[in-house]
Amino acid sequence: MTNLNKKKYIFHQILIGILILFLIELILGGSGNIICIHNVSIRKILFIFTFCSTFLYIIFFAKKIIIKKLDWFLLIFIIINIFWMTIIPLLKNTGLFTAINDGDTILFLFLYYPIIFLIRQKEINWEKTKKLFIFLSIILAIWHIAMYTIESINPGVYLNYFNTFLPKITFGLYGGYSPVLGYGFVRIITTTSIYLIVAFFYVLGIEQKKAKEFIYIFILIFAIMTTMTRSLLISAIIGLLLYLVPIHPSLCNKDWLKKFINVSIIIIFVLSLNYLYINPMSKQYVENVHGKQEEAANNENIIISESETAIINETVDTDENVVTRIESSTSNTEIGNSIRTQQTKILFDKWKESPWIGYGYGSYTEECIRNVTYKFMYEATVPAMFMKLGILGFSAWIMLIIVMVYFAYKNKYLTKHYNQFLIWFITSITFSLSIQTNPFLFTFCGISIILFLCLDINVINQKNGEVFYNE
Repeated sequence: MTNLNKKKYIFHQILIGILILFLIELILGGSGNIICIHNVSIRKILFIFTFCSTFLYIIFFAKKIIIKKLDWFLLIFIIINIFWMTIIPLLKNTGLFTAINDGDTILFLFLYYPIIFLIRQKEINWEKTKKLFIFLSIILAIWHIAMYTIESINPGVYLNYFNTFLPKITFGLYGGYSPVLGYGFVRIITTTSIYLIVAFFYVLGIEQKKAKEFIYIFILIFAIMTTMTRSLLISAIIGLLLYLVPIHPSLCNKDWLKKFINVSIIIIFVLSLNYLYINPMSKQYVENVHGKQEEAANNENIIISESETAIINETVDTDENVVTRIESSTSNTEIGNSIRTQQTKILFDKWKESPWIGYGYGSYTEECIRNVTYKFMYEATVPAMFMKLGILGFSAWIMLIIVMVYFAYKNKYLTKHYNQFLIWFITSITFSLSIQTNPFLFTFCGISIILFLCLDINVINQKNGEVFYNE
C-alpha cells in the first residue's frame, strides 16, 4: 500500500466512523439534547464534523465530481429557504436569531452534496447505510415497546428516565427534554418516532423477505402503536393500502397475492395486539396509577404526573385504545381537533395579512402559542408554513415535492424498478401525512428523512450491484 493509499484508507475509516456515529445519535438520541457541550447539542456538533469530514475527503481524494439536475434543484430550494430565514424576518421584524432557530435544520440538506458525491464514487455503500438505518430503527422500536410496557406496569418510570436516568449517565451534560405523556394513557413518542414509519415501509418493501424481516415488521408496527399518535397510525394504514396498488400491469401476478397476504397478516396482528396486549395493559396502567396515588398519600417524594392526575380526576376516557383513537371521536380527540382547528384559523388569519411572502421563519402569532420556549412551533404544519412563507415560499416546497417525485419516477419506475419506486412513494406519502399534525418537520429528524429520500432517488439496487443514473 502506497503512502497516499494508506492516508486515504485512514481518512476513509475516520469518515465512515463519524458518519456512523452521527447516524446512531440522530436515530437514538431523542430530541438531540441528551448531551450538550457548552449549551450546543451533540447532534449539531456531529453534523458539523460529518459535513467537514465528507467535504475534506472529496477535496483530497475525489476522482470526478458528478453533478445532476436534482442537485441543482435542491440547492435552489435551500437558497430560497435561507432567504426566508434571513431577509424576510428582517423585513418583517420577526427577529433574525429566532428565524434561524426555527429554520436552521434545513441547512442539514447541505449534507446531501458530499454524501451523494461519495455514493456516486462508491466510497459510501448506500445499501449498507440503509441496512444500518433499519437496524438502528429496530433498536428505537424496541425502546418504545420496552418503555410502554414498563410504564404501564410501573407508572413514573418514563418520566424518571428523562429526569433522572439520562442526567446521571451523561454526567451532567444532559440538555433536558419534556416527554409527551398523553391524555391519561401511556404514550411513548419523541421526535425520533418518525423514523419508525420510514423503516417499516422500507422493510416491507424488501422483495425476498426472510424470518428476520418479518420480525422487524412486527416490532416496528408494535412500536408505532405505542406512540398512540393518530397521524402515525393512520399514515401506516394508508401506506399499507397503497402498498396493494399494482402500479404496473406486470405486478398483477402471484407477487401481488403475497403482498395481500402480508398486509392481511399485519392487520390481524395489529387487531390482535390491541385486543390481547394494548387494552389489558391500558387497564393495568389505570389500576397502577390509583395504587400509586395511595402510595403518594404516605410518601411526599412520589410525584404524580399530569397524565396520571387526569386518570385520578376521571377527566379522561380510561378505556381509550389504539382502535378507538383512530375510529371514534372521544372527548380527548375532540379536544385535540378543537385546538388544531382554532390554531389553523388563527394562523390563516395572520397569513392573509401578508399572503405572498409571509413573515419568515421564526414568526408566530400571540393569539396562539403552543410552546412558550419555541413560540414558532405549531402542530398545524401547513397553516404554519403558509403564515411563515407565504404563497411564494410555500411554492418552493411544492416544487421540491414535484421534482423529487419526477426524478424518482424517472430513475426507478422508468427503469422497471417498480417496487422500489412504490416503496419510495409510499414512504414519502406517509411521512407527509404524519407531520401534518405534529411539529416534526423542522427538526433534524424530519429534514433528515427528506435528505434520505433525496439520496435514495439516486440509487437503484440490483442483484448484480448498484447502478447510478445520470439525468
